[in-house]
Amino acid sequence: MKRSTILSMLLVAVCAMPAAASVIYEQGGGDDYVAFEAELFDSLVRHDTSPDKGFIIIDTTPTYTTSFGSEALPSDTNASGGAAILDDTRVSNADHSSTITYKITFAQAGDYRLYYHYSHFEDVSNTTNYGNEDSVYLPSDWNTAANVLDSTGGPDNDPINHPHEGLYFWRNAGDTYTVTAGQVGQVLEFNIDDRESGYSLDRFVFSTTVDLDSAALNALSNTALLPTPAALPAGLGLLTLAALKRRWV
Repeated sequence: MKRSTILSMLLVAVCAMPAAASVIYEQGGGDDYVAFEAELFDSLVRHDTSPDKGFIIIDTTPTYTTSFGSEALPSDTNASGGAAILDDTRVSNADHSSTITYKITFAQAGDYRLYYHYSHFEDVSNTTNYGNEDSVYLPSDWNTAANVLDSTGGPDNDPINHPHEGLYFWRNAGDTYTVTAGQVGQVLEFNIDDRESGYSLDRFVFSTTVDLDSAALNALSNTALLPTPAALPAGLGLLTLAALKRRWV
């Protein structure tokens, strides 16, 4: 076979491959909330050339060791689906080293309270508390840069004994994101930026109810993803399919 024929066949094959599609969460018509996994995002952009600086994905496979020498997510973690995102502790961090973007379409207008499932991992900058590993940047509105500092503090504040690393807690962020009638059906972006190494996020919920407790948040099913898993970037389809089948219990 001629070289030109082979090249032509390869070109046709490449052109026939499906293009990477956006990962978009679509609120159900009867739902008053949107819920999704932190590790199933539309894009991750690094603003720093250092390897792994900023957010990475962690899971229960033995691929990431914490500062205490244990796996970041033990087999008994309460992270949804056994995966989460982490502001990498192996590289000295600087604010806004990376940006993660989530895309959502809402079926209902309203004011949506933000909740998220979080944990802290010691980065050895201060081993007496998690004060250097407890914050992230959130946006002030849809389609805006993440420039609003949000600090959790919270119950997992004992790195000496580190009983809480890999254990996640729900936070009512107190922030409200308004979806106007004109924004219904539109693709809205929610951006987050890293701030402190060791901060980890597992799951997000936007709800029109402002006082959901942990049990209520755990009971919410994940919002459906569009497009279908088959059209997603390589390596993400199986994770997405698992997320769609899973009910957080």
